[in-house]
Amino acid sequence: MPGYAKVMADRSGGAAFDYAIPPALAAQIQVGSRVTVPVRNRTALGTVIELLDHSEARGIRPIGEVVGSKPAMNAQLIRLAKWIADYYCCPIETALRTVLPQVIRNAEVGHKKQLFARLVHAVGEEEIADMEHRAPNQAAILS
Repeated sequence: MPGYAKVMADRSGGAAFDYAIPPALAAQIQVGSRVTVPVRNRTALGTVIELLDHSEARGIRPIGEVVGSKPAMNAQLIRLAKWIADYYCCPIETALRTVLPQVIRNAEVGHKKQLFARLVHAVGEEEIADMEHRAPNQAAILS
């Protein structure tokens, strides 16, 4: 299991830094995960762009936490961002920003969850007729 992650912190000037993956977060961190990382004297949001088995950097700090339950990007989107950065001669940070929606970048909204409901038992016509007086919207849905 990889022990380090290369993270592109938001507003980092296009530099990616190596961070240690804490054992408690090892199962959650994947390429494309949004994480909080210490940058100098503040905490910043960033995107994991690569997982590493070892790192030559000194003074590596650990990742703070994982934001969201799933990675915000997959490996193909990160490859696309790298290609955009190379082709258009721009920092990879700018390319990642164009690929990742702003609400996800700002950690305002995570992945959408779709809720499903199902009936526990079949509802008869009598129950629906009785329900039309108390809860007409629910009766319409059940019909």
